[in-house]
Amino acid sequence: MDHELSTVTTRLELAALLRVVHLRADHPSLRELELRTRNAPVRLSRSTTSDMLAGRRFPRKAVLLAFLGQCGISRTAPWERAWERLATIEGPPANIDVQAVRQQCARLLEAARRQADEIIADARRQAEAIVNAAWANRSSCESTPLAEVTRDPVTVRMSIAEIRRQNPLVYATPAALGNTFGKSREYHRQGCRRTETVKLTAVTLSEARVKGLRRCPECRPDGAPAQSAERNGVEPERS
Repeated sequence: MDHELSTVTTRLELAALLRVVHLRADHPSLRELELRTRNAPVRLSRSTTSDMLAGRRFPRKAVLLAFLGQCGISRTAPWERAWERLATIEGPPANIDVQAVRQQCARLLEAARRQADEIIADARRQAEAIVNAAWANRSSCESTPLAEVTRDPVTVRMSIAEIRRQNPLVYATPAALGNTFGKSREYHRQGCRRTETVKLTAVTLSEARVKGLRRCPECRPDGAPAQSAERNGVEPERS
């Protein structure tokens, strides 16, 4: 074993020799080793011992000596020399280099923040370009004669009046306007006698036509009831 320890050059070779020692000590379980060293100065946790035997991490010197002592190795000088030789190659154990890990995490976090700021700044530049293009398009539209005309308040009021004249208000029952189909799918002019006791909703003529409503046959376009309604005595439609 001493000759083999003198030729060890990597932590994997050291881990192979430690597995041999573990096997010769009747292969105690990792949980048993942890329980044995629960109150000892150096505690052999299952994860630490597993990483050491697998060669995933270079162990601390105290951990190595504690493991050898639990496996019945009393002559530890060759192991110490092998550990000191490998320490110059493997560097400090990974499980105690907490400060370096924190510094690396801080650098990565700062780089991620800078990248996020660049993405946000680029998105803002694109948004500003879109807004500027929209304003430029608006300016070109305002230069047209139609836009110049619509700036006149009198013209605007006249246009609104013309739209209202072409789309007068008519009246229909909520059932006729909704999804439910009542007996009547008609719209009425203001003053129609058939709507005296009926709950109505005011809509534009265009909306009534989109809804598929028919004009009430008992009222004239001016809103007055037709003569046939008075002659035939048509009763008002009730809701």
